[in-house]
Amino acid sequence: MHATANDAEVQLVLRWSTVVGSFPDTKNLHVIRNGDRWQVEWPLVKETRVPPQVIPVNYLRWDVIYRGPEDDWGAQDVESPHVRIVDMHPVERGDGVLIMGELLNEDVVPAYVAVKATLVGKTGQVIATEDSFDKISHVLLPKQVTPFLISFAKVSLSEVGSVRMEPASSLIAASADPVIAIQDQQLHPAPGASLTGKLVDQSGQVVNVAHVLGTFYDRNGQLVWVADHYMDRALLPQTPASFTIAIPPDIAGQVSTERAVAATYSAGGIQ
Repeated sequence: MHATANDAEVQLVLRWSTVVGSFPDTKNLHVIRNGDRWQVEWPLVKETRVPPQVIPVNYLRWDVIYRGPEDDWGAQDVESPHVRIVDMHPVERGDGVLIMGELLNEDVVPAYVAVKATLVGKTGQVIATEDSFDKISHVLLPKQVTPFLISFAKVSLSEVGSVRMEPASSLIAASADPVIAIQDQQLHPAPGASLTGKLVDQSGQVVNVAHVLGTFYDRNGQLVWVADHYMDRALLPQTPASFTIAIPPDIAGQVSTERAVAATYSAGGIQ
């Protein structure tokens, strides 16, 4: 990006492979000459040392009790939780089509959810079918809402006659712990439009993977964008960790408000 005899600014483009797919990451680094070697000035991240403390456990929890082989009660499978798509917008970006929206668990029990979309052509033929994969919070407690984003590569919106949406849900044991608070949320305008904030693990357990989903709305409350960010390190109890979700430049001018939710994975399972 820029260089002198003794220092330089370097842009590093990384492509990470993870259990939920691959994603790019860009870092701007400052390097300096030390004798005949070039060294990177890596920023030091100092973790706050939290003193030992007792955290009361008062969160809600739902367990699923399955009938035994000799029981005659509940002979039929339990009904799936009632979920509903409350918003959905198809948009064309780049060389593909995106389906973004929001899903509500309107039941009184937790649900494991997914959303599938099928693009149907103007003559009734099926163009493609995809699901939300990781662009969604899969575990929804009662009355919770999650955004979702479904991508179709190499499809033009002009080819699409209709979109068939298929939300799915199943009953799952879940709890409201760990509690992840989202603090200091700020919308930053272009250039470099983004949503920033901090995640705070308010429980007493380490959260191995934290995933932040951002939903962006215009002045009329209409959904205009969905984006996400994976934290690059585990969340330690009571220790704030910063996140940044980039907003495309052509979308930034439409954004008036936002909502962020955090999905987590701990050693004990998905939350």
